[in-house]
Amino acid sequence: MMNRIRRLPPAGWILLLGCLAAPLPAAGDGSIPSLLHQVVRQPISSTDELAGFGLTSANKPNGRIYRLRETPDWTRPVQVPRLWGALELGIADPIESGFAVLYRSPVMSETTSRESRVVLFDAEGRQTRELDLTPLFSNPDHLEVQDFRYHDGRIYFNEACQSYSQQAGGRCSALVCADLATGRVLWRTAPLVSNNIFIIHRKRIFCGYGFTAEPDFLFILDADTGRVLSRTPIDSAHDYMEIQEGHLLVTTYRSLYKFRIDPAVFGDPADR
Repeated sequence: MMNRIRRLPPAGWILLLGCLAAPLPAAGDGSIPSLLHQVVRQPISSTDELAGFGLTSANKPNGRIYRLRETPDWTRPVQVPRLWGALELGIADPIESGFAVLYRSPVMSETTSRESRVVLFDAEGRQTRELDLTPLFSNPDHLEVQDFRYHDGRIYFNEACQSYSQQAGGRCSALVCADLATGRVLWRTAPLVSNNIFIIHRKRIFCGYGFTAEPDFLFILDADTGRVLSRTPIDSAHDYMEIQEGHLLVTTYRSLYKFRIDPAVFGDPADR
């Protein structure tokens, strides 16, 4: 368990990248419709608490101000270790069989992509599965996992920009799906689709990308294929999202949005 993760040499990255799943077409295509119908847009402060808007904060309990999701210390399960080799526990999600845990390397000032590993534990804290995400990154620099989800035997994670996308040449913030059993990348979106948090609901992924002085959008993806089903502009980057009674509620730096989700998102008869 305590073995350190080895970083691939440059030649290894070149060989590996040729084997990774090719990214899907660019999500910035203006021909992609929006299947989110705005009901409310309310001005808010970046310091407003989610509870004041009737939101639970369950999808990001560490708070809006952080660029990535973390499990707060006081809610981390005692059964799982805080360290995995040199990596620190970042997210510990309860799942049917126990816990799905994301370990990340400490934040450093350098631009090297942060090492990340997902480990599954049973309810007693015994390791059952493990997947090193670092070799699956599309770039050895400028990337970090800001959120991940375990769903139906797959690991979903965003290889998010550590800072401005231009510092990575625009090649960051794709959302990636990997098979936990084989470690194979099943699909990868185009860049600039997912940073901060994302959620999975009824085999659809609700995510977004935005940053200071960059365009800001929400996306809905097919969780099986990664295909972009919807693209919606918003006023600034999202920092929280939650689904309530058929509506997607999203907070950004400036606003609280409430969107009605078009039934066509889930393959139901479209709104008329």
